[in-house]
Amino acid sequence: MQCEPLAEEAYNFETDMELLQALPLASGYAVSIPFYDAFLDLVPPQRIPVNVVNVHHRIFDAPAARVAALLDTLASDTDHIWPREAWPAMVFDRPLGVGAEGGHGPVRYAVCKYVPGNSVVFAFHAPAGFHGTHRFDVLRLPHGCELRHTLSMRAGWPAVVTWPLLFRPMHDALIEDALAKAQAGLGERPSVVPWSLYVRALRRLFSVGRAPRPQTSYDSASLACPPLRGKR
Repeated sequence: MQCEPLAEEAYNFETDMELLQALPLASGYAVSIPFYDAFLDLVPPQRIPVNVVNVHHRIFDAPAARVAALLDTLASDTDHIWPREAWPAMVFDRPLGVGAEGGHGPVRYAVCKYVPGNSVVFAFHAPAGFHGTHRFDVLRLPHGCELRHTLSMRAGWPAVVTWPLLFRPMHDALIEDALAKAQAGLGERPSVVPWSLYVRALRRLFSVGRAPRPQTSYDSASLACPPLRGKR
């Protein structure tokens, strides 16, 4: 007597990508998980090999409620996270919420999940070869709070080339600036990671015809809006 093989459980691409955050994904390896996602028209579920997992995070002394308030300003006129002082602004066609379409510069995406004060997930539309999501999460800790950004995707063509050569260095610099700005928004002293010479060269390359904006210190004088007020 033969037993029928058990069908694999399918995971929701929009809401279960945090599973990948716990995987020790070494350079050169990919993970393959069965996903379903109406947003990506994956019916029936398909295996999506994910070969890029990029995580940046910062731990704050501030209580979770204050960090949650920062998250909810994203892409607004009083944005306390996205470093629009030195990078293309994150802009959507409507207020932050599921279905909002937009992005920053040549990177285009839509909001596919938003839990106010907790997390926001974006599904990529462009550049070519970007198949996946990036997200911000507020993680409560026994003492303080963590703000984490995770990019999880399958890099197709030409992203297998453009991601490591162009987009990853710029992405890493931008997100580190975002975390420094979040620190400043909480009234903490921002820990700014200086741009590498390679990032500066890329910024000059993509700023043809205009002077590239310098890196910001993210102190109170350089911010587009003052720090959020609240109890520490």
